[in-house]
Amino acid sequence: MLTQPGISDLNVQFMQKLQQEGSIRHQRACAERHFAQASASFHQEESGIQNVDASFDASNAVVVVHADWCGFCQKLKADMPQNAAALKGKKRVVMMEVDTNEFTKNYAAEHGISGYPYVLIYDGQGNVKSTIGGYVSHEAFVERAMQ
Repeated sequence: MLTQPGISDLNVQFMQKLQQEGSIRHQRACAERHFAQASASFHQEESGIQNVDASFDASNAVVVVHADWCGFCQKLKADMPQNAAALKGKKRVVMMEVDTNEFTKNYAAEHGISGYPYVLIYDGQGNVKSTIGGYVSHEAFVERAMQ
């Protein structure tokens, strides 16, 4: 164990713990960056998943509102390629990460969304037909989106 003059063994252990936690945070950040790069391909047009901006058209869409820090959101994001493939040609799947810009902040506020993930299912006229609060399995997601 490293010792420094004037620092008790307890303080050294505490400092080592902080260094270890910092390393874990760094590993987690690297993994999240890797996940973000890998999931970028999910947002390509051929996957059927789109990102949201101010020109967003809600008609016949399934909007998945998620937060980067949310564990259940990450789980749902992992299912999205399979979900989008099942809905392709029937519904447009749109991913919206909250708090990334004014549009997404306002969208979440206007729809009273305070828990994530949250899915809004729109009809052909752009009206919210139903919602899903929280994580659901692939089968349940597709079934609810097609109702």
